[in-house]
Amino acid sequence: MSHYKARPTFIGPSFRQGDRLVKKANDFQFNLQVSPNNAYNIVDTAGEDPGELQGFRITTNRPELIMRVIVYGDSPTPDVINNFTMAQLLSRGAGLTPGDAETTSNGHSKDPTGQQNGLYPWLARYKDDLLADYLGYEDRVIVLMYTPTIYDRYSRIIVDLVNTHDTESALVQDILVKRLVYQEIVDNSVAPRVGNRGEFSNAVTEVKEQSNMDYDVDPTPQQIPVLYDEIN
Repeated sequence: MSHYKARPTFIGPSFRQGDRLVKKANDFQFNLQVSPNNAYNIVDTAGEDPGELQGFRITTNRPELIMRVIVYGDSPTPDVINNFTMAQLLSRGAGLTPGDAETTSNGHSKDPTGQQNGLYPWLARYKDDLLADYLGYEDRVIVLMYTPTIYDRYSRIIVDLVNTHDTESALVQDILVKRLVYQEIVDNSVAPRVGNRGEFSNAVTEVKEQSNMDYDVDPTPQQIPVLYDEIN
């Protein structure tokens, strides 16, 4: 399985929390095509600052797509928030059930609103037909959301899209991952070290005040003792 990576990230406003600087980070993509049996990386914070996962949302047309979300912390065992396909989530009643996605006599899906869950990812919508909906959209629409009551802290987080279908690409209309990133506050009160003292130095010229220690107070010549050898 190939692995593609692209990470447009928007860093929003920041605020202080104790001795840390907290920044809002939104990782987002639009109109992605994930080819059959391939993966596409959205987020991988290896080597970056720790933070908290606030939640995510994805809209796709393929029940075979996995939005794989793995969170690492102090324990060597990661926390897998999701590793199910959209169809597997539906079969487990994650927000919606297979009965909610059934088609009616006119061929349209029932298309109800999913039930929110504050602990697990949940399906907000599962339109499993190719007919035009009220807005005129003629394709499947599956919306998966994660809105945890308590944010997930992480030292590293990985978010991948995995298309498990053998022959058809998966269209991802939009995907959004919302995070808080913690950074140590840098003390800017200490003057920076001057690295260049040449012609183009930005160092302030140090003016030394003249003192009595720099010059002799009495300019008279210093008396040098003369040694005489006495010859008998």
